[in-house]
Amino acid sequence: MFLHKMKLIMKKELALLMPTCKIAFYHVKFGFRILTTILTKTAL
Repeated sequence: MFLHKMKLIMKKELALLMPTCKIAFYHVKFGFRILTTILTKTAL
């Protein structure tokens, strides 16, 4: 019973974490693109 409850909680946590991770990944990608653009502009 306890293990089953833990699994349900874990699933809920993962469901909540997934969109957050996706958003964070998107922000990192976006920031990285801006950074590379700035670096290439200053290098040229």
